[in-house]
Amino acid sequence: MTSSTPSTPSNPSGSARPSRRDRAEALPEEMREALRRRLAGRTGGAVPAARQGIPRADRDRPLPLSFAQQRLWFLDRLRPGDARYNSAVAVRLTGAPDHEALHAALAAVVARHEALRTTFEEADGHPVQRVHPALPVPLPLRDTDDLDADLLAEYSRPFDLGDGPLLRALLLRESAASHVLLLTAHHIVTDGWSMGVVLDELCTAYDALAQGVAPELPPVATQYPDFAVWQREQLSGPRLERQLAHWKERLAGAVAPELPLDRPRRGEEAGPGAVHTFTVPAHLTTRLRELAREQHSTLHTALVAATQALLARWSGQDDVTVGSLTPGRSRTDLERTVGFFVNTVVLRTRVDPSGSFRALLAEAAGTVNDAFAHGDTPYQRIVEAVGAAREAGRNPLFDVMVLLHPDPPAATAPRGLVTTPVTVPRQAATFDLSVEFVPDGTALTGLLEYRTDLFDAATAERLAGQLLRLLQGAADDPDRPLGSLPLLSAQEVRRVVHEWNTPDPHPADDTPHARLFERRAARTPGALALVAGGERLDYATLNTRANRLAHHLIAQGAGPEQLVALRLPRTADMIVAILAVWKSGAGYLPLDPALPEERVRFLLDDVHPALVLDEAALRAVPATAPDNDPTDADRRAPLHPDHLAYVIHTSGSTGRPKGV
Repeated sequence: MTSSTPSTPSNPSGSARPSRRDRAEALPEEMREALRRRLAGRTGGAVPAARQGIPRADRDRPLPLSFAQQRLWFLDRLRPGDARYNSAVAVRLTGAPDHEALHAALAAVVARHEALRTTFEEADGHPVQRVHPALPVPLPLRDTDDLDADLLAEYSRPFDLGDGPLLRALLLRESAASHVLLLTAHHIVTDGWSMGVVLDELCTAYDALAQGVAPELPPVATQYPDFAVWQREQLSGPRLERQLAHWKERLAGAVAPELPLDRPRRGEEAGPGAVHTFTVPAHLTTRLRELAREQHSTLHTALVAATQALLARWSGQDDVTVGSLTPGRSRTDLERTVGFFVNTVVLRTRVDPSGSFRALLAEAAGTVNDAFAHGDTPYQRIVEAVGAAREAGRNPLFDVMVLLHPDPPAATAPRGLVTTPVTVPRQAATFDLSVEFVPDGTALTGLLEYRTDLFDAATAERLAGQLLRLLQGAADDPDRPLGSLPLLSAQEVRRVVHEWNTPDPHPADDTPHARLFERRAARTPGALALVAGGERLDYATLNTRANRLAHHLIAQGAGPEQLVALRLPRTADMIVAILAVWKSGAGYLPLDPALPEERVRFLLDDVHPALVLDEAALRAVPATAPDNDPTDADRRAPLHPDHLAYVIHTSGSTGRPKGV
């Protein structure tokens, strides 16, 4: 996932370094709660784990990667220079910055943090990190006429993990009194919180250097390579096995919600993306915080619950999984360490449409607390332990990421300058959807990032609007059933109630669907009938392909009151197959190719289809099969409108899946 963590606006007069209390309050809510529990549990003679310190690793031996780094290293080997794994922060400097002092401050910060002086290589078949004693980071100064374009171009430039530095800096001059500083790094050496630390220390160092004095920054308690070695020692053996066993039980049978897509998946890796921005008003954010507090929960959990409720409405599934991130900084001595600490967790919650948002919030709180309690388990190991189905171009276990960004450490305002955050545009998506919330005063800025190969901009806008209405409805009446919370805008209600609700009823017609389609194909053979990805079929072509397959299915034994299972991707072939099944007189049973084999076997045993049609079976259809419309003389029995058309199974959240 790409990230662009805003900095915190500062006043021009400067301010003291944030206190421990200030820094603690800036932590994510779940992390603050964990810290409070740990502090409350201290006894007189006990030495807190954080104060024992992470030991310094032997620099004469190869330094291993952390689990999170190792995953990114392998991903980079598959797709070198992928900009989705870049992280950036930008800040506008209003005033007249001292370029030389700013460059010196940058060098001072890089010298403090080994992660920013690290490159990656292979030794004895394993990735290792190499810390360099010095790694200068240039700070070019350029004029800009199109800030967004220049930010995007710099942000999108690839990194070479074997040839640092893995941090870039660029100063863009808008005018003599306005500059934008952009810091871009590869995620393998940083995360959003770390970029805030870098910006804070950069401003502090600049403030001193611009006055001709040496910067005074506290020592870094723990360097990231030491954490990586320590993490591997901690997460090994029986402890790791217990963690994996927990996740395996928690996620058994989990399937990502199937959202209606504007275009079918094409089996390609996620790539181009766009962001729809929306605002959660201050009054609504405040009410959601209060509601969460009433349930002994957090704003983050309330936002997760609302997103899961919306996904349940869109997908028709009541077993909803989404992804989120844990900060990965469970120790206070890691608070100011720069590195890639965040870890992905999977949040699986049952959504009962007849239950209230208050009840869902309590359920989601249990899910989130459980996930964070086991949040240091490497995500890749969870995927392997669960045996999650793999599908090209799709993330294992979930397709939607939900994040509430923490307030980054407050950057000290350099004397003579005003700093304000600048959003870095991005055009790449890691997941189908990412719903991110960024604190903006007492309100929230929502960033709905979506894959443009799957969703239209209008769909993203509609989804964001419905999420806002669901949040407002839940805040207004948290005891109202989820299924009755309003999602439609006034314009959408008007369209459904008035424009689509014509006073003249459509004439009743008991003609089977297959024959209705054949009539349309005969009437407008050259008209466009189907668009699926890059494939476009007119009615004549679609009908001919369906006829060939229908004759083949009939020859294989398909007919009225029987089922044909369709284990096909959502392409033109799926539509051809549905029409062909209906032309044969049978009904169809859709099977997602990504379903686990155990679930597929259950569904097949439940309905006993006459045939199973997959991509291999489609390729076996003879090219010489008749292409005329099948008649009752061809079929095993005449077509009738009361014949079985399809069987759809429920998600099985209240027991075993049931075909309806």
